[in-house]
Amino acid sequence: GLHKDLFGKRGLASKKEIVALRVAEVLGRMHVTFSDKEYAKALGHKDAEVRRSALWSLERLAKRGMLNSPSKDLLKQLNKLLRKDKQDAVQAQALVTIAALDESAVETLVLEFAFAKSPLIRAAAMELTRGLPAFGLIQVQTLVVNDPAFAVRLIAYESANAQGSLAAMRFLVEALGKEQRARCAWRIVDFLRGSTGMKYGLDPRPWSDWLSQQPEGWTAQEKKERQAAGEEGTTALVGMRVISSYLTFLIDFSGSMWKETAGVSLKQKVDVEMRKALEGLAPEVMFNVQPYATDSVLWEKKLTPASERNVKQAMDFFEGCKLTGKGDFWSAMQIAMLDPEVDTFMLLGDGAPTGGQRWNMELMKSLFAHENRFRRIALDALLMDCSGFLTSQWEVMCEQSGGRCMSVEIQ
Repeated sequence: GLHKDLFGKRGLASKKEIVALRVAEVLGRMHVTFSDKEYAKALGHKDAEVRRSALWSLERLAKRGMLNSPSKDLLKQLNKLLRKDKQDAVQAQALVTIAALDESAVETLVLEFAFAKSPLIRAAAMELTRGLPAFGLIQVQTLVVNDPAFAVRLIAYESANAQGSLAAMRFLVEALGKEQRARCAWRIVDFLRGSTGMKYGLDPRPWSDWLSQQPEGWTAQEKKERQAAGEEGTTALVGMRVISSYLTFLIDFSGSMWKETAGVSLKQKVDVEMRKALEGLAPEVMFNVQPYATDSVLWEKKLTPASERNVKQAMDFFEGCKLTGKGDFWSAMQIAMLDPEVDTFMLLGDGAPTGGQRWNMELMKSLFAHENRFRRIALDALLMDCSGFLTSQWEVMCEQSGGRCMSVEIQ
C-alpha cells in the first residue's frame, strides 16, 4: 500500500507537481528505506525541483545511517546528475549527496568543483570542506579570497568558525579586512564574537591585536549565544537596523494589514515606517520592495540603487499598492530569491503564512534552509502580533540563515 501510494500515480507519478515534490521531500524523513530502483525513479523525475528534493532525501537518509552501500547504477545516476543536469541547483545538491554517501570521495570532489562556473556548485564544494580537517585554511583562503559569490565566502567563514583554531580566527580577521559586503562582514563579527567572547566590531585591528596575544594552542571557547550584530546600520525599519547593502523588503499585505483602529489602517502606519527606513538608506545601497499576499508584486525587476529619485518612486509604489488576500510567504520568498545579488530579506508581517502551498511553519524551517542552502540569504523578520509558537518557529528560521527576528508593535 505505502509503496504503491508513494511511487504510483497518487505519489511520485502524480500529474500534480506539488504531489511529486512532497513525496520526494518526505522520503528523507521516513524511517523505512526503499530499493535503489525506487530512488532512481525520483532522481529521474522530469521536474528539477523533484530531482533536487530526492537528492536531498538521499543525503538525509545517508547521514542517518539508513542507506546501505548504494548500487553501481545509483552512483552512476548520481554522478550523471552532478555532471550533466541542466539545473545548477540540482548539480550542487548532487555534489553534497554523493559526499554523504561516500565520505572517501570528499577531498577529490572539493578539488574538482571548487572552481566550477556556477556559484551554487562552488558553494556546495565549499560546504564539503567542513568535513576535511586536513583540508587546511590556506587552501580554503586560496579558494575563496576572490570568489565573486558572497555565499561561497560565507560558507568558507562558517567552515573556519567551525574549526575554531587560532589559524581559523586569523583567517576570519583577514577576511573581515577584505569583505566588501556589510552583511557578510557582520557575519564574520558574529563568528568572532561567539568564539572569543570579545565584543569588537567591523574594524579588524582590535581583533588582530587580541589574537596576537593568544598562545598558539588557543582554541575557541564554547560557542556563546550569537550576538545580534549590526549596531552600525545607517537606517532602521521599526527598530531593527538595516545592515545589508543588497536587500529586498518583503511586506505581508494579507488580512491584518488592512484592519483599522480609530479610522487608521495598519497599512497607513506601515507606510510611515517604510518611508523612514527607505529615506534613511545610503544612496549606494541596492534595494527592492516586494509586497505580497496571495500574489506578489515586485517594485523593480532587480535590486536598484537607493537614490533620492528611486526612493521616492518606491514609496509611491508602496503607498499606492492595494494588494489583498492570504499571506503566501513561500512563493514571495522564491520570487525574491531569483535576484542573484540579494543577500538579505527584511520581512514585516504578522508571521502567520495562510496562503499558497507552503504554510506549515514547522516544516518550513527545514524547507527554507534547504532552499537557501547554497545562497545563504539572511532572513530578518519583524513580526507584528505574532503568537509565541509562530515566533519561536521564525526565530529558528532566521537564526539558521544568519538573520535576526524581532517582535514589534507599530504605534
